Amino acid sequence: MGVRRLSKSLIALLAGALLAPAIVVSAATSSAQVVSNSGRNFTLRYSNNINGQITIAANTLMQCPTATPDPAVNSGCAGARAGTNARNNNTFDMGWLDVDSDPSTFDSSQATLNLPSDGVVLFAGLYWTGIQKKGDVITGANGYVGVPLPPPNASAIGQVKFKLPDSSAYQTITAANVDLGPISVGSGYGAFADVTELVTEAGPGIYTVADVQTGTGGNTAAGWSLVVAYADQAEPLRNLSVFDGLKVVSGSSAIDIALSGFKTPSAGTVRTTIGVVAAEGDAGATGDYLSVNDNLLTDAVHPSNNTENSTIANRGAHVTTKNPDWRNQLGYDSSLFSADGFLPNGATNAMFRAKTSGDTYAPQAITFATELFSPQVDLTKTQSFPVSTNAEPGATIRYTITATNNGSGPATNVELVDPLPGGTTVSGSPTVTSGVGNATVVSNSITARLGSGATASTGGTLASGQSATVEFDVVIDGDAVLGSAITNTAQLRFVSPDLGLPISKIASRTATVTYPDPSVSKTIDSTTPVAGGTRYRFKVLVSNAGTLAASSQ
Repeated sequence: MGVRRLSKSLIALLAGALLAPAIVVSAATSSAQVVSNSGRNFTLRYSNNINGQITIAANTLMQCPTATPDPAVNSGCAGARAGTNARNNNTFDMGWLDVDSDPSTFDSSQATLNLPSDGVVLFAGLYWTGIQKKGDVITGANGYVGVPLPPPNASAIGQVKFKLPDSSAYQTITAANVDLGPISVGSGYGAFADVTELVTEAGPGIYTVADVQTGTGGNTAAGWSLVVAYADQAEPLRNLSVFDGLKVVSGSSAIDIALSGFKTPSAGTVRTTIGVVAAEGDAGATGDYLSVNDNLLTDAVHPSNNTENSTIANRGAHVTTKNPDWRNQLGYDSSLFSADGFLPNGATNAMFRAKTSGDTYAPQAITFATELFSPQVDLTKTQSFPVSTNAEPGATIRYTITATNNGSGPATNVELVDPLPGGTTVSGSPTVTSGVGNATVVSNSITARLGSGATASTGGTLASGQSATVEFDVVIDGDAVLGSAITNTAQLRFVSPDLGLPISKIASRTATVTYPDPSVSKTIDSTTPVAGGTRYRFKVLVSNAGTLAASSQ
């Protein structure tokens, strides 16, 4: 897969540790399902200041008909799918889309999640939307009359089926939030579930979502989006934020989201990406727009007066890695927009707005990724084997982690956290081998406070040009599985005095468990009974299914 997998403890650390200070808006989280009956105001779901980016995998779950008695309907649907006309879902008898060849599901679609080879999933949110009742009756020529149907189980709008890459079975996902609002025919809903742990384990690939409850008929729509924030040291330092809620934009109404908790670079073009997931935007209805600091979001596939036009795109290009791959999603939008140059140098806040003068649509999730003024603190990590040369059961792995301030200003509150992966046990005590600081181990997790002034509970200061190195050993458990990966990921947290904000850095190393796995089998070279006094031959086969040579030494 390539993408690095994290321990559960580090997933929790990365997902939540920096959430509160990064953005002024607070996060709303709950272990129980929260149902909102009149939509939900947008609030911060996730935020982090880290080298990384946000991506989205998404698809629709409804289709127009191509096999009716009315040729005009059939050709109109084919044109809508291809994007050669601007037909809307209110002109078709919309039906369930089901691509998975599984008779137990009534709707399903697929999309590919792309991640860099060294990417680390920080947050993954699954968003879905549908209509709670049957839609309008659509009629046509030659006796064609649509027969709208209600959702198979309207009481289950807070659950969907979710299939991971390389998996043959679905998992049932239960929403943390279910938001009811007047989308489309007056009974639309949106739902959210945190699937960070599942996506971290599965990595990139084809994801399938099924059984999103929705009715059929005219003016019905449904779809899903997998919103993923990931760390990647090859990317610039960015503020990554995800907001969600459910609000209808119609008439003179607008949605405004104040963005803060960042400081853009002092020179050069500030590069920003905005993501919008929304229901009921129509290709043939204009007047809707999105803006950042009063700059309109527009590109090759999003006209400035019809931003929500049933499109799935990435910075001006249609996304084609989905099944089915239609240009017009007929009532569903999920796109990433370039907002490069919309924020000035040295900016610490921005305003996102969704508004319309014609179309009606309902945003469900907004993502924000903008480059930050970057203190240059680098984190490197190496692994070695001081006793054995291989990652075999019982072997010792020595990790050496160095934080270096290569910037012009100090880094304060410097703290290194390294939850150890399963299958290993720390050996001895961690030590700060160079620089100033202290290190401890609690519950198989390493914590080091580094820099001058560091105490047992508070990180110190790394001045420009200073560095600190932490070293510790772990032992691979005796029952480690051959070929399994032992991935150790450390997170460095510090504060830039210029920003007054927490910053994160990540460094990982992976070792693959290897050992000899010899076996012996013995057979008789005969298929018939052997009479007394007759010679017969044994065959002894010695084999090695392991990854290391077996020897008598």
